[in-house]
Amino acid sequence: MIEKAVNNATKFATTFNLDLEGEKGGDHVDVINGANEFAQSLSDILTNVKGITRLPQNDEASDKLVAVAKTAGDGGLRFFLNLQSYRLDLLQPKARKDVPLRVLVDTRGALSKLFESVESLVAKRDKGSDLARANGNIGDIVEQEMLSAARTIEAATQKLQGLMAKPKDTRHSAVEVQVHDSILQAALGITNAIGRLIRAATASQQEIVAHGKGSSTTQQFYKRNNRWTEGLVSAAKAVGLATTWLI
Repeated sequence: MIEKAVNNATKFATTFNLDLEGEKGGDHVDVINGANEFAQSLSDILTNVKGITRLPQNDEASDKLVAVAKTAGDGGLRFFLNLQSYRLDLLQPKARKDVPLRVLVDTRGALSKLFESVESLVAKRDKGSDLARANGNIGDIVEQEMLSAARTIEAATQKLQGLMAKPKDTRHSAVEVQVHDSILQAALGITNAIGRLIRAATASQQEIVAHGKGSSTTQQFYKRNNRWTEGLVSAAKAVGLATTWLI
């Protein structure tokens, strides 16, 4: 996301300069599109940095990450403020084209510092994770988590089927019973679909490993692709937990 923001900032500054010089590729539509893309990418970054503030091990590290992100956001704000017409009108025509490039350099610098902070945080997290510490049994961990998710789905399905088989409560009206049955049927449809999804994901994961490991072992593949592996495990846990909440 940060790399995308840097590219969008560069594109926006270039387009804005073309507009100032009245050259092709710098009409108002291009400038507006460039501004929107850059603003949206900055917004995405700040939202996601907020999401990863849970990863640092202490409040000081979390506050530092927020401060670096805020600096990048402030840099983006200054980017737009310095390009406003009333500010540019105070400058000589030749000096105006230097403004987009100057604010671009500042913004790129702030985003680069944020990139370094995030990369450092992710590296520390990967190093301390269960998968990083695992010795030769990463494949087993992945398989266990996928099987655990499948068992959770199966248990949820059985619970729903048990609810549907219960005698109807005579205190409820026919309409209420119908509503309850509809809810159970819908939930059962969801759990069945999630079960198929987990089975398909497991098969897909095994195919990816088989094609990607080459002559190496399965464990080596998982260690080499530790971020993908950890994401897979996290996703399996999340699906199981979400299904439990649903039921």
